Parts: sequence; structure tokens; C-alpha cells
Amino acid sequence: MTNKLKSGCGGPIVEGDHSLQNLLKKIGKGPKLSKDLSREEAKAAMLQILDGEALPEQIGAFLIAERIKYESVEETTGFVEALRERSSLIQTDLPKLLELASAHDGKNKSLVLTPFVALALATAGLPTVVTGADNVPTKKGICAAHIFSKLGIKTNHSAKEIKQSLEKTGIAYWDTSQFCASLENLKPMRTNLGLRTGLNTVEKIINPANATHLCTGVFHGPYLQTVVYACQILNYQNVLSIQATEASTDLHLKKRCFFRQLKEGAVSEQNEIDPALYGYTYKNNPEFKEITAKSNTDQVLAALENQSGIIYDALVYNVAVQLWFTETVSKLDDGIKKAKTLLTTNNILQKIEEMKR
Repeated sequence: MTNKLKSGCGGPIVEGDHSLQNLLKKIGKGPKLSKDLSREEAKAAMLQILDGEALPEQIGAFLIAERIKYESVEETTGFVEALRERSSLIQTDLPKLLELASAHDGKNKSLVLTPFVALALATAGLPTVVTGADNVPTKKGICAAHIFSKLGIKTNHSAKEIKQSLEKTGIAYWDTSQFCASLENLKPMRTNLGLRTGLNTVEKIINPANATHLCTGVFHGPYLQTVVYACQILNYQNVLSIQATEASTDLHLKKRCFFRQLKEGAVSEQNEIDPALYGYTYKNNPEFKEITAKSNTDQVLAALENQSGIIYDALVYNVAVQLWFTETVSKLDDGIKKAKTLLTTNNILQKIEEMKR
């Protein structure tokens, strides 16, 4: 026998009923009456969304209700569990693997650096997979896929090809459309909705390659904590959740970045990385108006050739942070020194050619 709980307008909430319509009653009652879903309920809701079992109106209402209420750690965990169940996952034999979860909705105010950071890390012997997508709302900006394409690198890969590329060349780009088609199918609905939702956060912590180290960016500060605690429940071992430029993995060069870290399963307190402590005192980021994938790519390659300027320094700084996060170096200062030896035109072009083979 099911139990009915009073819920105000909209009818009673039926305990044990995991239909999206019933769960909406629980989260859509406004600031005073809304309740968080359990991990199990959140997973059930997301599976219905991914499997096309819910009406578009229900999906939109659900995502907006969660946005207003703010997604809990348990809900975020359940959402990611559902996404992982509907994704193609791989397991490599690599003792260390870094995932850079790029800004899936891209960037429209600053240069996309993630692909070049990944290329440099791969030359250091640190296998790196970049995950991302194309044409994701709300920004639909320049994304990692666009940059890899301009470099002549294929962006559509099967799970088998990703595994082979990582083990052979130490680098790969894996698009959401290739490892989670169910999420890809939600793009039209998300575009029509026109608002940022929790999907923009959880799509970047699916960890399809089961990386030992995952770096992801968030836009709003409170998500720093939500992400690392959800990843802890999911048994990820090492996560760097950073409040960086446009919710990407590219750290600010003009100001400090707040972060939370999951290290060997334990969560750190909120901390910060300040570029000024390492001699970077720029008043701006590498920011350009009317940026295109081609101009983004050309400007970064020119910076590598010149070995100077704000774009080059931003690359050095970001490579250094990832070397520190993965414990390839013990101190950020050492990471900066190492990054400068890695970020040469020859190193990057050689790694690009390896990815094309």
C-alpha cells in the first residue's frame, strides 16, 4: 500500500512513486515547501529524462524547479549515476589519467586554452583526455571540439578508438555525442528552455574514461562543494573543482581562483590559487571580441612561437596547475618551470601529428 503525503497545491506526493510527475510535486513547491530528492529518486528522474519517457513540459519544469531549489549533493550524485549508466565507459591500463572536462557550452569572452594544455601535458607523459561537446546552450560558444578540428584532429571517436589513442599517444578528445547519445538528444529542449540548468554541471563529471584525476570548472561558487562531495560518493579518487573562466578548466590569469579538491577520496576545505603569487599580475585575461575558432587557434599558436605575452603566460600557468593537481610536480613553482619546457611549437605540433595518425 502506497502512502500519500500532504503537499499543498498540486495533489499529494505518493511515497515510493518515482514517476517524474510525482517527483515534480516534491521539488516544485516553492522555497518553503520544496524538498530535496533522494539519490535514488534523482537517478530515477534523470533516467526517465534520458530515455525519453517524460514529456518535454515535464523535463523543462523539472530542470527549472531544480535550478530554483538548487541541486543537492544527493541529487547531483543520482543524476551522474544515471548519466554513467547511459554512457559508453572505458577502463584503460594507465596508472594515471587526467580528464579535463572543458566548458561544454564553450566560451564567448575568452580564449579556449584546454586543448593546448592537454597537448602539453601529453608531451610530459601525463595521459590526458579532454571531454566536451558542441552547440550546447546557453552560450553555444567556441569549444574544445572547434579548436581540435581547426588543428586537423578528428573529434568523432568510438570508445575503442579513445582507449587506443590514450594508450598510444597519451591524449584524446571525447565528445559527449559519442559517449552519451541520450544527453546529446536533449540539446533542442535545452536550447528552447534558454536557461542554464544542472545539466551544465553534471555533464562535466560523468568521467567516461574513469580517469584517476578529473578537473572540472563551475560558474557559481556553491557548486564547488556540491561537485566534490558528489564525486566522493561516486568513489572518484582525485577531483579539482575550480571556479574558473566561463565555467571552464582555464584558470583566470587576472585574479585568484577558488577551488575544492577531492584527494585520494578525502575532501579539502575551499582554497584559492592566486596567479599574483607566481608573478602574473595582469589586469585582464586573454579576452577578445568576436573570437572565432580560427582566430583562437592562430593566436595560441603564435604565442607558442613567440614564447611571451599574456596568452603564453596563461598557457604556462594552466599547465602548471594541472601538473600540480596530478602530483607530477610537488609545487606550483616547479610546475611553471616544467610547463615552459613543454610549451614549445615543436612539442605541440608533434603531438598534434600523433593524434592525426
